[in-house]
Order: sequence, then C-alpha cells, then structure tokens
Amino acid sequence: MFKNRNLITFRKMKKTYKHDKYNKALTTLLALVKADLPQFMIYIIGVSRVGKTTLQKDLIRELSGEWRQKIIRFEAPPKMTTQFTFKPFLLRYLAHLGDPFALNVNRSYRRMKNNELVDLIVKRIKQFGIKLVIIDEADLFVSARGLSQAYENLQFLKSLVNITEIPHIFAGTPELGEFLAMEGQVINRSHVVQLAPYSLKNSTHVGIFLQILAEFEKDLSIPVATDLKKRPVILFEATNGCVGALKELLVRMEALALAHGLKEISAQLIELFGYYDPANVRSEEIDEFYTSNSASTAKGVPSESLRNSRKREWKKSNPKPRRRPGRRKSPRDEVGGDL
Repeated sequence: MFKNRNLITFRKMKKTYKHDKYNKALTTLLALVKADLPQFMIYIIGVSRVGKTTLQKDLIRELSGEWRQKIIRFEAPPKMTTQFTFKPFLLRYLAHLGDPFALNVNRSYRRMKNNELVDLIVKRIKQFGIKLVIIDEADLFVSARGLSQAYENLQFLKSLVNITEIPHIFAGTPELGEFLAMEGQVINRSHVVQLAPYSLKNSTHVGIFLQILAEFEKDLSIPVATDLKKRPVILFEATNGCVGALKELLVRMEALALAHGLKEISAQLIELFGYYDPANVRSEEIDEFYTSNSASTAKGVPSESLRNSRKREWKKSNPKPRRRPGRRKSPRDEVGGDL
C-alpha cells in the first residue's frame, strides 16, 4: 500500500493557534514580569512539545520595545560529563550577555572559578541594564546525580538570582517542579506557570482539542479523515494531548500521505508512522529481525550470538588494568563554593 520514497520534505506550518491554556499562561507571565519582582524565580513547567518555547518567544514579543531590548533568552547546555559543573552554563550566560571573551571561550575564563564568573555576569547585567533572563531546557539542573547534588544546584541558582537582583524564568519538564520542594525559601520566592496538555478523559478538553485540529486542518493540503475526528483516541495517544506535537504530527503525516499518493490523513497512517510503542513489539519479532539473514545483510546488523562472541573476544584481548594500591581521590565539583 505504501511506496518507498527516498526523499520526503516537511514544510513548516506557520499558523499558531492560541488556545485557552496557552492564553492563561501567557497572561500570567506578562503580569509577573511587569510586577517588577527582583530576586524572583518563575518556572514554566510542561511536558515535551506542549509549547513552552513558543510561550517564551511570545512573551518577549508581547512586551514593549523598551523591555524587549533588555531580555536575554538561552538554553542551558546539556550535561556533557558525568561530573556536573556550572561552568558551561555560566559561560553560555556570559556569551548571551554579549561578553566577547565568553563567545571565544577564552582560556583565562576557563581557569576562573564560578564566583568569579558570577561577578562578571553581574557586571554585564548592570552594564546593559538587563531586566529579565529566560533559561530554557532547565532540566539540566535536576538531572544531576543524587539528591544532594540537585540541592546544591538549587542553592546556586537561588544565590545567582539574589546577586543579579533580576527575575529569572526557568522552563522545563515536570521534573523541574520537584526541584522547588527542596527548600521553603525558594517556594516563597517562586511562581509556577503550568502549561498542561489536554486530557482525553475530559469532554471539554476533547472539544477544544478538536477545534484546534480543525484550525490546523485549514492549512493542510489534504483533509483529516472523518473517523479520526469522531474517535480522536489515536491523536491523543500520538501527541500526548499537546498542541505543539499535534501540529508537528499533522505536517509529518501530510508529507507522508502526499508521498504515497493518499487523499487524506487516516488513522491507519498515524498508527503506522505516527508514533512507536515498544510495548507492542513482541520479543520474538525482534529476535527474528536480528537473526534473519536478510535483515542482517540489509541493515548490517549482526545476530545477537555473534555480538556476544565479539564482546567476549574483545574483553580477552583488552583486559582491564589493575588498580594501584592507595587512596582514590574523588573529583571535586565547583558548585558548592560560596558565591
């Protein structure tokens, strides 16, 4: 039924539908930012693809021109090593403040301690008159190893907000909400804006979700199947009730339908290509895929027994070096130092 195509292009749907949950979150953010609350932490919490990044961009767009020039927004750098450190985050902070040495990752900056980098950040904030800092992908601070490390991260961020004396917005997944319950002082100086997805169990949510689907359908070159609108269970499962994920799903399904010569976006198309559920794949089918000669030849994937034998041969030829006697020194983190 479906033909193989080597190249499928995905266009970007320009339309943005501002639904009730989105408008409520945007109104709350605008009120908090304009309230002039120094040393205040605002958290935007929502599941993946619910629209957190779009909300941040619209917040900057809604503010006046004077405010817009005094806002910086950047993403927290991903955790590159097992030992967590704030230095990559502080260097990115300085780079978005316009520090030329941080952009080039100067060697002298690498040798600086965290408190010295924070002093430079405070200096640049006062120099350029920054009023608001937005940090996306803030899950980095929660994904550290151990509860004690996450608590140190919270203390560091709290001290950073206190020293800079400007409000900070942190956006991330619901795991970021657990970050707040570690200290009462942080809760008193924080406000949580939840951008929740729509639920299939709520009839009102289902009606709004179908209205959003109808708005997005106007920009598509092919319609959505009628049975998919009457039973939107598949859409909720594929998008988790998120509007941003719905938009991406429709664009992707439109491209696949046009590539295969279909006249509508059907439930069968979404079930086949919309999402992947590992629980639905039986172990026998996985074993058959890896052990079959055709699949191994086509994909270049060796069988499981062959992979295990190669691992055993590699371990014999590359034994682990014996550790020398003596006390091992654990790597120190710079997060715990006084600011």
